Amino acid sequence: MAVGGAFPVAVLNLKGGVGRTAVLTALGSTFAEVRHDRIVAVDLDAGDLAERHGRRNPLSMADLLADPAVTQYTDVRAHTYMNSFGLEVLGLPDYARTDWRLERHDVVKAFSILRNHYSVMLVDCAKALNSGVMEAVLPEARALVVVTSTSIDAIRKTATTLDWLCHNGYEH
Repeated sequence: MAVGGAFPVAVLNLKGGVGRTAVLTALGSTFAEVRHDRIVAVDLDAGDLAERHGRRNPLSMADLLADPAVTQYTDVRAHTYMNSFGLEVLGLPDYARTDWRLERHDVVKAFSILRNHYSVMLVDCAKALNSGVMEAVLPEARALVVVTSTSIDAIRKTATTLDWLCHNGYEH
């Protein structure tokens, strides 16, 4: 897919600790290395997505959204960190040092900016599927990756995740 027509992929599960961020990182790094185009991973879970790539960019999604001059790829690129495979990561601000909180309108605005510059957007989703943030993500996602592990708790949460998706209009 050409740049300007981003393909959003939501990586999710109601259960934390199942390897969602690791899977997203592996998937994104593989896409970036093989496709040779712009791939971005977006942290919506306030997790450690940015830190897994060696260092955090001091600029975050909050800074990107607050900057009215962001129009070109280089403007967006200033807010991301790129790993050795070419995967760019857009992180959230450090919650310990800010009062900014991610809201539904922030996700909508971020997607509208990012879709103009990337061919694939991988989204490290929040665990709460019935949140305003996820209300912005799920309708935009063209694919879902539901990550699980072999523990009984993870399998139960995965079943609940799939049931929730089916009962809330995302059975396709």
